[in-house]
Amino acid sequence: MQEWFQEWIRTLRTSQVSKFTDLLAASLAYAIAYMWRFGSLRTLDDNPHHIWIVLFFMLPLVHITYSLNGAYRENFFLRFRPFIKQIVFINLIMFGITLVVLYLVRNLWFPRSFFFIVYSCNIVLAIFLRKGIRTLNTFLARRWKVWQRPAILLGTTSEADDIAAIIHHRHPFGLTIADTLPVAEDAVDLRLLEERIKTRRARMVIVADNALPMSHIMDIVTLADRHHCATKVLSSAMAILCLRAGESFDFFHNVPLVHFAPSCQSHKHQWYRKVISQCLAGGALILLSPILGAIALLVKLSSHGPALFIQTRYGETLKPFPIYKFRTMCEDAEKMLPSLETRNEANGALFKIKDDPRITPVGQFLRRYSLDELPQILNIIKGDMRIIGPRPLPQRDIEHYSQKWHRYRNAGKPGLSCLWQVSGRSDIAFDDMCILDIYYLHNQCWEMDLRITIRTLFVMLIGRGAY
Repeated sequence: MQEWFQEWIRTLRTSQVSKFTDLLAASLAYAIAYMWRFGSLRTLDDNPHHIWIVLFFMLPLVHITYSLNGAYRENFFLRFRPFIKQIVFINLIMFGITLVVLYLVRNLWFPRSFFFIVYSCNIVLAIFLRKGIRTLNTFLARRWKVWQRPAILLGTTSEADDIAAIIHHRHPFGLTIADTLPVAEDAVDLRLLEERIKTRRARMVIVADNALPMSHIMDIVTLADRHHCATKVLSSAMAILCLRAGESFDFFHNVPLVHFAPSCQSHKHQWYRKVISQCLAGGALILLSPILGAIALLVKLSSHGPALFIQTRYGETLKPFPIYKFRTMCEDAEKMLPSLETRNEANGALFKIKDDPRITPVGQFLRRYSLDELPQILNIIKGDMRIIGPRPLPQRDIEHYSQKWHRYRNAGKPGLSCLWQVSGRSDIAFDDMCILDIYYLHNQCWEMDLRITIRTLFVMLIGRGAY
């Protein structure tokens, strides 16, 4: 029983505990403010709508607002992040949202000062509970060896020494160094690493050698993922995630330590994502049908050929499927492709020309604002794609994959938009695009999907990086 409890503790993520403490803080804050205002909680029986406010408005608001502001990304970092200012800022946002909602619903139940007390109490309680959990976590890991998450450290560099020192002194989120493996000739013995992951019951692999080539790094990430281990990678080659994608990480000697969570490929998880994507795509198809019809008519009247362009693309596990787009090129564009290879302006497997002679005037406008991609809503409804995911590539680009790790971007369902599209699109090098896609597949969550969706709408408006 003790071994089972230890295993359950190891798998319990800090973010899950933080979510529980934040919801508990909000509930207690509401109860304190209610007793302050009404003198007793007994009046809740006479006014059931008072309890509905906290259950169906305040608690969901707390969870969503904290999540979107990155309050549950503790596991992405080794250094403890200051959260007091963040909690104060988030509660100010929630207080503002609450005032707007109460005004819209013509609130007659509570004065505005009531929720000022609620969120003031929530700030104090959230900070107190988070600090308490953090202190308890460190104490249990250091003194009683409870709530430990064994990690394997790869490398003997000065950065590795800094990482080991932080973990030894602070035990962030229960991490302990269970084993250290050297890096010889820019490589790690993968068989030995797999053996140590099993014997040490590791929950994380930390790659602390910036000299490792990307191909070997991705092999380590894939190996760790097979054993449900998270991976942290110290690599200047992944700076694109900070510089263009806007992700945040720890830095050691000005090099980011990038976090790759174990990918979630359970059937239930994938089914949920599929159903949600299809429902949202169905609603979008209904709302956008007049615009889709107008664009189709404009394409048909402006040049010879069909309004829709259907091309074979390759998605999850390189499975082919027909993708739908509004036609932006002349009819014989595919036949002209070989003669234009020498003019390719993109590196790696992609083929891009800023002034492609095959693109029609209407097509140029559609491409600039990504309107040519809208028919892929049908692909989402069919189940070939998701709303957010790596962009599917044509056969020509797949054949130009120059390294094995490029194929790892095809480990999940493709999408209508992705980190690559909101980080510069055609201005991004191919290797960087693959890094963005693989990072997304490992760390995908509804918060990231929502952020990418909002950024996609902004990118479509300004037309950045599209040609």
